[in-house]
Amino acid sequence: MKKIAIVGMGPRGTSLLERMITYIENSKDKVNISFLFFEKNKEFGSGCHKKDLPKGLLANTIASQITMFYGDEMESFGPVKSGPCFYEWHTQIKKQPIGESDYPSRSVLGEYLNYFYDFQINRLKKLGISFFEINEEVIDIDSSFGRASIKTKNDNYKVDSITICSGHEDMEVRNDRVFDFVFSTEKMHEIPSGSEVGIQGMGLTAFDVISSLTEGRGGEFVASSDGGLEYIASGNEPFLNIFSRSGIFLSSRAYNANTSFIYKPIVFKTESIEYMKKIKGKLDFELDVLPLLITELQIAYMQQGGEGALDTDYFFHPEKKLDFNDEKKFVESFCSLLKLDYSQSLDGKFENPYKFCQDVVRDLRDVIRVATDYSALNPESHKVLINKWQPIINKICVGPPYLRLMQLEALIKAGLCSVSTAANPTVLKTENGFKLVQKFNNDKKEKNIDYLIKARMPTINFNERKDTLVNNLKEKFRFFNNGGFQYGGLDIDSQHRVIDINGEPCENFHAIGLSSEGPKYFTLVLGRPGMVSTFLMDSNFLANKIYLDVLSSKENVVS
Repeated sequence: MKKIAIVGMGPRGTSLLERMITYIENSKDKVNISFLFFEKNKEFGSGCHKKDLPKGLLANTIASQITMFYGDEMESFGPVKSGPCFYEWHTQIKKQPIGESDYPSRSVLGEYLNYFYDFQINRLKKLGISFFEINEEVIDIDSSFGRASIKTKNDNYKVDSITICSGHEDMEVRNDRVFDFVFSTEKMHEIPSGSEVGIQGMGLTAFDVISSLTEGRGGEFVASSDGGLEYIASGNEPFLNIFSRSGIFLSSRAYNANTSFIYKPIVFKTESIEYMKKIKGKLDFELDVLPLLITELQIAYMQQGGEGALDTDYFFHPEKKLDFNDEKKFVESFCSLLKLDYSQSLDGKFENPYKFCQDVVRDLRDVIRVATDYSALNPESHKVLINKWQPIINKICVGPPYLRLMQLEALIKAGLCSVSTAANPTVLKTENGFKLVQKFNNDKKEKNIDYLIKARMPTINFNERKDTLVNNLKEKFRFFNNGGFQYGGLDIDSQHRVIDINGEPCENFHAIGLSSEGPKYFTLVLGRPGMVSTFLMDSNFLANKIYLDVLSSKENVVS
């Protein structure tokens, strides 16, 4: 009997399992295998989207554009196993209303992911395939001499095949004044009302922090007479001070009146990138890839009725519109950009050419993957993409629902949130907390804060991680390195085989998802109905490979 292990049973691990089960179901051969599922969290399937998260924490993808199932659009690449997308599950199985364009809570998304996992477990039971759920943290993996092993804190397991699908490293509170916030709100309750809190970051995690410290404490957002929102305080809130390196928030996701629409490029196409790779070898993102993307954006802007040409300088760098003359002008310019952004989102994706172009970037990330995956960029250009352009791309197309920006405006008006020190202030340690120092052209702003929350995702760079598993892996396996540019997780080849310390691919050890970030680009995604999804493509490819490996060994095929 062949033992197949999956380390990390969040969405990536469960998607891989679904593909393997489907290959088994569609085979004329009966295979003699068993599965071992390793998951350190108490829930199997949901990953970071735990069911007990506060309802106020929202996903940034609309209900009808989330799926875990391998639908008809993927038929050219592997056997179809249709099932409900999130929207269909919510309305037909959970039997609760939700709009196609609504943004679900992360906790309800976790319910959907748990449903998908349970669906696969029931399939295994019907097939009579044995499986073991091991609710422990994996601390080491070995792969040598055709046999692989997994070590947890309590046991050792000998297996034939391992795929690591684990996600972010856990982050711990640093002390009673500085802590990280990632999908957990337990420490939020310890911050006293009326205290001054610095929130470092203006991305999705920052809006989760803001929600936890306002709505999560009994406050309420209500419609105001000017078309925006008004915040009704509970009196339990601390005062918030948000800031980031750029000084600007992630652009909000626009209302989407046609959720099934997928932009079809004219010039920024996979074929164009593949042709350039054949002609030039390794590409330069700014010289070869970006100009094509900008041309595509100009075409899309014109087709949607945009006046003149798209202002790409503002499109990529809205923070240049911030006025640094003095504190008053800075706050006014920040609030003006805030209102402009959510107003454009309220127009709707198809009514506002600027917002339409932001979603074009989101739809075309797979083309960027073709230009990036497996060190397709030269080392220096790869570094430029990740360090310079990836934050810009995130700012454009992975921002929060527009409601979040409306809420931020309401908090500023209510005097509960300050943006006076929003643009990369100096953070100084004081006897009782910290001091934020924001310099302007004609003056400066100083603000004492009691607590500092680093509202950010944990690093995906294995070279910077401190957890036991990663530290053990680096002794035996190569971390991604593109000509001196070190970034992401394990190095893999095009078959998802992990590369060992000697540069050789491991036949029995594979990586997928965040563990393979670096050789793969932007892996933190789910499937989307109607679109050929990299998330599903990777799962399908690897499942097929592992399944064929099983068939190649005759003792694992039952006649």
